[in-house]
Amino acid sequence: MISSRAFVVAVCVFLGIAWLHQILVPSREKPESVSTQLLKMNKCLAYSDTLLRIRYHFYQTRFDDVIARNPSPSRTFSGFGMGSVEKDSTSPCSFYVSGVHKWNSLLDIAAYDYIQAYDNLRPEARKVEQLYVERYPEIPIARQLNELITQRMDELYERAPAFNQALEQPMLQLRSKQLKQIEQRLGRDQHWHTLNFMLMARLAINQLDEQAGSQRLTPEQVQALHRSLLAAWSDAEDYFKTLPRLTSAGGGKPVWRKISEPAKTWIDTLATLQQHWTTRAEPEQLSNDFIAVDNGYDRMWTLYNLAAFGKY
Repeated sequence: MISSRAFVVAVCVFLGIAWLHQILVPSREKPESVSTQLLKMNKCLAYSDTLLRIRYHFYQTRFDDVIARNPSPSRTFSGFGMGSVEKDSTSPCSFYVSGVHKWNSLLDIAAYDYIQAYDNLRPEARKVEQLYVERYPEIPIARQLNELITQRMDELYERAPAFNQALEQPMLQLRSKQLKQIEQRLGRDQHWHTLNFMLMARLAINQLDEQAGSQRLTPEQVQALHRSLLAAWSDAEDYFKTLPRLTSAGGGKPVWRKISEPAKTWIDTLATLQQHWTTRAEPEQLSNDFIAVDNGYDRMWTLYNLAAFGKY
């Protein structure tokens, strides 16, 4: 069924946290506001569930080459990008540094638990990075470190679901507020269209997950979701087609242009599900359709975050 992947519609990434707060947050607010803290937590999860996974895959490929004594590695490995073992160093998961922050809410507790696993992983990641500077790392050491880092990675991702679940509703509320603020200050610009679609996509996934799980989902509801998402996608496409030379806030191609095609492919999977359901397709076919919807959303989500991280 639909996955419980974290909602990471990281508008802070394609606008930039500083730029976002400059136009959306009144100057009387402190830099470490609740919204700032949520955005930092969100950025941490986005990194851990995209770039860290990809870099870990690159590491595993390099490790396999070392064990096989491959003289021509199939993949280079340049590190994990987790920051050093010092807690005040540059790291995508540095939101916990604030000395005045109190860990008392369910979200805080889940975040703290996640960060403990993250910090347990960082020293092992650093050791791996240092070892793989060598062209021919020592195999016994490589094996030992691989066992350790695999264990630490498993621990990190075991703690991710609780953090994801605790963060989702606060982030949905924040994104909805930001969407209104963007429209008030900037109009329905590229950022509004991208955030609007990603918000609608997440809410649609949540609805499918909840109602299908309770066996209350109907083909008519799937059709309604498909129509609303297709309308939002078409509005965004029309906007960007009228501005072919538009660039993102950080320069280069707008994030929407990176996700437009996978977004349409995902929307089409909803239409397929609705059509098969209406024609009373076999349960196995409907199950495959739900899997396709799930996978299509995850692919779009991942490509979104990769495009956003690649710019900022």
